[in-house]
Amino acid sequence: MQSGAAVTRFSTDALAPRDRFPMWREVFARTLLNVEIEAVSQESFSAHATIRTLPGIGLMTASISAVRYRRTAELIRSDDILFSFGAAEGSYAQQRGREASAKAGDALIMLGAERAALGRPSRGTLNGLRLPRAAIVALEPNVEDGFCRRIPGHLPALQLLAHYVRLLGDADPPELQQSAARHILDLVGLVLRETRGVIVREGPPGLRAARLEMIKEHVGKSLGDDTLSINRIAARHGLTPRYIQRLFEEAGLTFTGFVLEQRLTRAHRTLADPAGAGQTVTEIALTVGFNDLSYFNRTFRRRFGASPSDIRVQACSVPS
Repeated sequence: MQSGAAVTRFSTDALAPRDRFPMWREVFARTLLNVEIEAVSQESFSAHATIRTLPGIGLMTASISAVRYRRTAELIRSDDILFSFGAAEGSYAQQRGREASAKAGDALIMLGAERAALGRPSRGTLNGLRLPRAAIVALEPNVEDGFCRRIPGHLPALQLLAHYVRLLGDADPPELQQSAARHILDLVGLVLRETRGVIVREGPPGLRAARLEMIKEHVGKSLGDDTLSINRIAARHGLTPRYIQRLFEEAGLTFTGFVLEQRLTRAHRTLADPAGAGQTVTEIALTVGFNDLSYFNRTFRRRFGASPSDIRVQACSVPS
């Protein structure tokens, strides 16, 4: 097990096969998750998990063998709401006399203060959030109706929530952790409303933050595309160009400025890496989306105070 200020990692890899399930059951399941756990096959059991703590919120991502969980009366520790998403096909949950079956990618919401059972039939990724009940009730007063009911994985807010959680850093400063916690609560509230058929277009800060992060990631993966534009991004995400402009404006940025900065930063990183010495400056410029070499040289010098060739020479002159 490895721990940091806000992150704990656990893996069974370093343990002998016979010790893996007992250790996971005692240290991880009973102590950290407050559940009893039963493995479908203890002989081949393996698990890896990351638990991240934000203000008032716990996040867990685990890759685990097929298991069954039970929260008994003796293991109830809090009144939190438990929200799991990215379910495996055939996963199920039981609580309050209800039983829900999940399809791949679905979500389930459970009450931590009552007995419950969950299961997954095959190895896969398990994502979970521990959320303060009062905060969720404030966002969605009808949340009790959703306990132990399937939340379809195709809901836009659920997809944004899953994407946003994946992008969270391990060591963000406190102010960013506070913002991330608020954004996650906003997104869960939106998921619950969408489950009832309520579609929110503009949405609270959490929705806008998740959309902005998704767009930034899209830009990062498309830097070499010289047709990259706000109109193409808007069409891809089902948004208007003006809405995307506002998202960047709220963050003190512009779409064009962000794309340029990402391209220049990627070029600088490649030029400064001796491993990239086989590429010419022109090839690097084209790779990150610059078709005009003179424009690339001007903007690069303005940004870094040196020409691309200067950075290449410095990188190649550093002793290995």
